[in-house]
Amino acid sequence: MTTARLPSPPHTSHRASRGLDACGSGLEQDADGVWTIAGVPTAGVSYPEAAADRLYEIEDRSFWFQHRNACILAALGRFPPEGPIFDIGGGNGVVAKAMQDHGLDVVLIEPGESAPRNARRRGVHVCVRARPEQLQVEPGVVGAVTLCDVLEHIDEHETFLDQIHRYLSPGGRLLLTVPAYGFLWSSEDVAAGHIRRYTLSGLSALLAHRGYTVEYGTYMFQALVIPIAMLRTLPSRLFGAPSERHRPTVTSSHVPRSRHMGLFVRAMLAREVRRIGAGRRLSWGASCLVVARKV
Repeated sequence: MTTARLPSPPHTSHRASRGLDACGSGLEQDADGVWTIAGVPTAGVSYPEAAADRLYEIEDRSFWFQHRNACILAALGRFPPEGPIFDIGGGNGVVAKAMQDHGLDVVLIEPGESAPRNARRRGVHVCVRARPEQLQVEPGVVGAVTLCDVLEHIDEHETFLDQIHRYLSPGGRLLLTVPAYGFLWSSEDVAAGHIRRYTLSGLSALLAHRGYTVEYGTYMFQALVIPIAMLRTLPSRLFGAPSERHRPTVTSSHVPRSRHMGLFVRAMLAREVRRIGAGRRLSWGASCLVVARKV
């Protein structure tokens, strides 16, 4: 297969341009600077399209997104990618921009309509609106992939991981994060379009069966397990899903209500970043983070 050479967007590094080339032909750049491919399907992915714009307004102020970014960057510091990173299901680009700001070359791939445009507004250089299976990616050419809170939205997650495996080069790395523990399931998972939550052992076994070797795995967000259980899971089981009138806003869930509360939450979570940066593991938490290598 011959891969067509695509013109590089402004301010795009040579390595990121190589990542764009790896997406293959059939892409056209629209007026917003997003590379698009015709006919992006939505079947098999459970994610509310309207959530992208709501989250875009608060992601840069959200302690949750900031902490997840810090944990991801700490893990990438210990397990550096080889070549450009394909940030698949990258949404509004909050992870891609953080990686880009740390000198990593990123190609954001996102099937949503508004999210890739939000990512461009955020400053992500290379944004592609497509499902991964639509891209004419040669087998074994992608050095690294990130799936940041994506897998829980995919109906056929085994098939999806097989597809990523084909794209990765020998020894290429996959970094992924997912929500943890089925016992924390609540109406918020339903509203977010989650299909499942994971345990670290179950996720590691899933990856091993799909041809990956897990290099590192840990839980994150220990400080949120009890609040999620008390404020989301228990009310959901006792009273069912809240009405729209009584549902907490996205902002109230992600932005502390006071400066002192924000400082307290960040201090509790900073310890996790240091442990991940040192290659140590947390034995429980509200999310999982795994780094795996293609066998």
